[in-house]
Amino acid sequence: MEQAGRGPRNVNLRILVVTRVKTTRAFKDESLTARTFPSISFGTWLLSSATCVVGTVGVAALWSGLQWRFGGNYSWMLPVVVLDAALLLRLSQFPARPSRVVFILVVTVVTVLLTAALSFAMVLLGALGVAPIRGLQQMSLGMVWLHWWPRLGIVDAGYALLALLALLWTERAALFRS
Repeated sequence: MEQAGRGPRNVNLRILVVTRVKTTRAFKDESLTARTFPSISFGTWLLSSATCVVGTVGVAALWSGLQWRFGGNYSWMLPVVVLDAALLLRLSQFPARPSRVVFILVVTVVTVLLTAALSFAMVLLGALGVAPIRGLQQMSLGMVWLHWWPRLGIVDAGYALLALLALLWTERAALFRS
């Protein structure tokens, strides 16, 4: 009689254990599939790239114009560049994922390089009587580096840190997704 009472209890216990193991595996499988991202459509890439190119050229022109008109680096524009790129990618519906953060970093670096080139073309080559567009075609990256390197300081590093914090804050969903 005791064995008959223990028999069904053991069967129920086995069913409970097997159910929990399968449920745990199902949750693990869901968490693994949640980390894999579906591909981004070509239209989204095209729209995001086009908006970022327009934004990069516009912000670089504004930034280099400020440098030409008033002198100085105007490094406070660096966090503005990061926020502008993040906003443009969100408006073009680029999904929140680590590739968006990389895209923002690429846009920021290209904007800084284009700003340095435009600034150099307008300030130094303009003083020599060379038109900025013609000067952009004839200058090298080494010349731009020689123009910008002596002008960088601790304030510029502070604004770069502020831009990094702005990137981490705006893209926290893409970076810290659990």
